[in-house]
Amino acid sequence: MVGIACITSGIFAVDVDDPHSWESLVDEHASGKWTRGPAQLTPGGGFHLIFKQPQGIEIPNNAGVIAKGIDLRSRGYICTGLPYTWLDDEGIYKPLVDAPEWLLKIIINKTHKENKDQKRNALRFSDPTGPAVYFLNKYIRAAFPGNRNQQGFLLAAQLRDCGLSMGEAENYMRQYARSVPNGIKENPYTESEALQSLRSAFSQSPRDPIQGGYTYAGI
Repeated sequence: MVGIACITSGIFAVDVDDPHSWESLVDEHASGKWTRGPAQLTPGGGFHLIFKQPQGIEIPNNAGVIAKGIDLRSRGYICTGLPYTWLDDEGIYKPLVDAPEWLLKIIINKTHKENKDQKRNALRFSDPTGPAVYFLNKYIRAAFPGNRNQQGFLLAAQLRDCGLSMGEAENYMRQYARSVPNGIKENPYTESEALQSLRSAFSQSPRDPIQGGYTYAGI
């Protein structure tokens, strides 16, 4: 597979794992026709819609925030190459387009609510174990067979930023590996993969803490 760096490429992706959820979102919010840019089918039966990075709007990485089974990918990268398939009439050579206004409004509104909810929860935490449990549960809920490594890395980064040592964080990562959906037997998610994400996150310097003593990855 090939990784496409989103910000470097000036793009963000709507990662749709539940096409019915996307259809419902479009039916509810889109008025009239809207233009699609490049799109590709994903191995799990969903698709990626690729749009230009908008000016003056920060697109977050998150899972299931704007709707069930619909994720946003902006920081980091998305995958392509086999087993991903570019659509014939909306392939890699189709010009990039701006995201429709209705979609950007949903992203802004939903992200604002998510930020407020998380900051409210931050006030309840007075020691590192409080936010560690919170983020463990958060990323377990967000994980599915197609994004377990990414969510595991985000969790490891949060544990690092909470002030936990690598040894303390290891217990949370093992619990994460045991709790996320395992998918097909040929592609299990293992504790070894979770610990690799842990080592990768702890190889980088912690980010500056905010209110509550930790930061929020993916926002």
